[in-house]
Amino acid sequence: MSSSICRTRPPLWLASESPRRAQLLQGLGLKFQIAPAHIDELELVANSVEATVTENSHQKALAILSKVPAGDV
Repeated sequence: MSSSICRTRPPLWLASESPRRAQLLQGLGLKFQIAPAHIDELELVANSVEATVTENSHQKALAILSKVPAGDV
């Protein structure tokens, strides 16, 4: 007997208007919605690319909270 588990993915939101980022997600076959964050991205945090990406991502997520359904971010 075989059983299957139905897994649903949480909605994917792109907090950017970057055509390249959208193209990359499309190339992976992912479904997503766009909600531009319109933030001033930081150039470099604590001389760390990883810290900069993490902080910019966090700020974008906070910026789109009011634009997406509750629980999606």
